[in-house]
Amino acid sequence: MKILENKVDIEAAQKQLETVLQSLKPEDIPVQIGYKGGNVRGKASYLKEHGIWFHFGGAIEGDGGRKRYWNVFGLDKPKEHSNVSIIVEINPPVEGIDRRDSGAFAKDDKGNIFLLQRGRIGGGKERIGKKLFSEKYDGEWAEVEDGDEKSELAVIGNISSDDFVGKLSDFVKSVDNIKRNAC
Repeated sequence: MKILENKVDIEAAQKQLETVLQSLKPEDIPVQIGYKGGNVRGKASYLKEHGIWFHFGGAIEGDGGRKRYWNVFGLDKPKEHSNVSIIVEINPPVEGIDRRDSGAFAKDDKGNIFLLQRGRIGGGKERIGKKLFSEKYDGEWAEVEDGDEKSELAVIGNISSDDFVGKLSDFVKSVDNIKRNAC
């Protein structure tokens, strides 16, 4: 697999991700989404069958002016207008390769697009981060072409596969379990 770098390819992959999840007709619930340093009003799109919610915040600007897509995920059905906590972010850069971002899209030799995560799980607690994730995550990993080097990333799944949303749900639940059991 090779990480997508081209802005047009990344945008198309992001739209594919959004389309796949929205096609399941989630229940949109108005909430306050909390993150380190603040919160934002938005909607949590809840997928009852999978027990997860998601929010796509579009392209946002981060440190040093770099842009990434803000894709956040949580567990369980939120109550209307409640504060919800993000379990995991999967934020690919809008363009190029940026290993500081938590997410990436990659293409295999058959043209399939995959959603990947670099292991940045954060959470504002000591010890919760990439090292812990690398030690505890027992899902699929793959060595991918990451610009001019090779990197080991967690493979969430092929976005167009029938089992993608189940794999995404498993990933969110796994990250939650890792965070809850961190000492």
